Amino acid sequence: MHKISRHAVAISTLILVAPAAYSQAVHVVDEAGGPGSTFTEISSAVAAAAPGDMILVREGTYDPFSVTQSLSIQAEPGATVTIADDVNGLGTISVTGLAVTDRFTLRGIDVPAGSTGGLVTPALVITNCRGPVLVEDCFFKSVFVGHPAGGAGEGVKVTRSTSAAFVRCTIEGFPGAGPASVSDALGVCGSSVQLFDCNVRGASAVTVVGGQLFAAGGTLTGDFAYAVRLTSNIFLCPGNGISEARLVDVGLVSASGFSDISDIDGTFVLPPGTARKYAVDSPLREGESGFDTYTGESGDFAIQIVSGGLVRGVAFPEFNGFAYLATPVVRVQRGFLPASGVLTQPILGPDLGPGGSGVVFFIQAAFAIPSEMTIALTNPAGLQIVDASF
Repeated sequence: MHKISRHAVAISTLILVAPAAYSQAVHVVDEAGGPGSTFTEISSAVAAAAPGDMILVREGTYDPFSVTQSLSIQAEPGATVTIADDVNGLGTISVTGLAVTDRFTLRGIDVPAGSTGGLVTPALVITNCRGPVLVEDCFFKSVFVGHPAGGAGEGVKVTRSTSAAFVRCTIEGFPGAGPASVSDALGVCGSSVQLFDCNVRGASAVTVVGGQLFAAGGTLTGDFAYAVRLTSNIFLCPGNGISEARLVDVGLVSASGFSDISDIDGTFVLPPGTARKYAVDSPLREGESGFDTYTGESGDFAIQIVSGGLVRGVAFPEFNGFAYLATPVVRVQRGFLPASGVLTQPILGPDLGPGGSGVVFFIQAAFAIPSEMTIALTNPAGLQIVDASF
């Protein structure tokens, strides 16, 4: 059970008050076993963690790991964190069976050769998750391992899961000759997946089987086929009906002779408009300064929305986005975007008080667009505040 509190976070000259869930503990993982670390492997920290805990990872290469409960796993800012085993340099992150009240967040982790146990396994596997998954600033790439069935796995596979959001991620299929990929980059099976400012490249960039795809910004590249393939049933992935895609301000690149989108068993919408974006520095220690950034068009008015909880994404087509924040929320007016279309504001990690090891906030931005008399929603973001001792 999370201890729920109302906690003040200083943002510029404003005091933002939002409900936040105190973590049970903050675990520090360091391959070298440096000062202040508690584990040398992420898998060990995951095994020891209680639901809701935070895991901070220092620079290093770590073994593959699996997650089945609420956790936040994040690389230290500036650290290169790679998942690969000691045997053949392959690795996979598996997220399985999250309950509707669970949530998993991952930030700043690279899995450059996805496979495990000599099988065709994506770099990231999300399966049977009813709770939300949020992945930020990560890199995933599949690898061919000579499986007797042939072929190579996707960079990421999401199966029977209600909400998986990827923000500023790169996802790649297995590379063929030159830069081209010979396996799909992202497979979506009976799931809802959202991409924000992601670059996805594969034989087809994304294949959706009986699921839903939303993308805002970024580029989807199909080296040998479609940028997006929508279908209802293919081998090893029985679909759950018609596939859907909604793509806002997305670059679509397909192979010669192929359309950008194959919609034989699906429907798609390409609404007009510019993708709006939100980013925040994380983690922050008590008293540490950082920034959050709002990117849109000149004249947009940015509103920050903050919560202590993350829920599965709810589509708002009229706002070209999804809502991810649990109620109650706090809204703060951040101001008009300048001529550059980018507004950057200082933030400050607060004092957590006695006994506070860390809290997690979840943030989205809403942009009021005066010229269109409408609102646009951005990607979600996680902000971890940790005790200064970590």
